[in-house]
Amino acid sequence: MQIKDLKPNKRNPRKISQKKLEMLKKSIEKFGDLSGFVFNRRTKQLVSGHQRTKTIPQDATIKIEKKHDKPTSAFTIAEGYVLIGEERFKYREVDAPEEWEMEAMIAANKHGGEWD
Repeated sequence: MQIKDLKPNKRNPRKISQKKLEMLKKSIEKFGDLSGFVFNRRTKQLVSGHQRTKTIPQDATIKIEKKHDKPTSAFTIAEGYVLIGEERFKYREVDAPEEWEMEAMIAANKHGGEWD
């Protein structure tokens, strides 16, 4: 299966303008996927997932499935998941400068669509 095989749901209440879609594309290229939990090992702080951490058990386990020999273009150094019961939620570690971290936090909260 490929992305082209995923049929959009006509009832999706979120729409996105061409301008915001382009901003989202650039954000994904620069910061990678900011959904789930993103932790910056360099600064020892969360980049994404602040609100999620408030809603889950504090003893939820983080499992690393893949470590990168060198950082990816989006500074990713490790990937895995947070295990909550039987559910897995994406977890990613980066080794990024503080400036990138600040830009990523803004991007994670800015490039969404509009409600229809």
